[in-house]
Parts: sequence; C-alpha cells; structure tokens
Amino acid sequence: ELMGSDPSVGKLARAIAERAAGNPFFVEEMVRELVERGVLAGERGGYTCHADVADVNVPATVAAAIDARIDRLSGSARRTLSAASVIGARFEGELLSTLG
Repeated sequence: ELMGSDPSVGKLARAIAERAAGNPFFVEEMVRELVERGVLAGERGGYTCHADVADVNVPATVAAAIDARIDRLSGSARRTLSAASVIGARFEGELLSTLG
C-alpha cells in the first residue's frame, strides 16, 4: 500500500481513496501534495500523518493537486515552467534557457 499501515494514516488513506475514485495517478499526486505540505512524513509504504485528519484539506481534483504544487514553486521556477509549457512536449534545455 502506498501510505503504509501506521494507524495515523488510516482515515486519511480512506479519504484519499474515496476522493481519487480509483484513479492511481490522482492518489499519487494527492500523497505527494500532502508530503510537500508536511501533513505526511516518511516514505512510500511507511508514511505517518502529522495532522488531525479533520483539518486536512485533500485536493478535490488532480488539477488542484498539481496547481498546489506549482503554487509552492519559487517565482523563477514558475517562470521556467511557464516558458516550458508553451514550447511543447520536447525541447532542449538551451532553448528553455534562452526563453527563461
């Protein structure tokens, strides 16, 4: 199991499973988001929860989880990401440096 068996993650794991509705990518993104926010600590299969589950805001959509990650980036990283998003799926780092 992704989150592990620590009793502290039980309710949160159920909330994530319900919200994800069977979408494994969404589960991965939600867990990553919660780790980055400090709600979960540890590593895959061995997380512990450091918050009251009632106070934890679980992202409603995959897009919301990704948006939250982008919001935590530095201004420079967001500008680089923005430039990369208009270039396309494949590009050389040099091109990105020129645009950034």
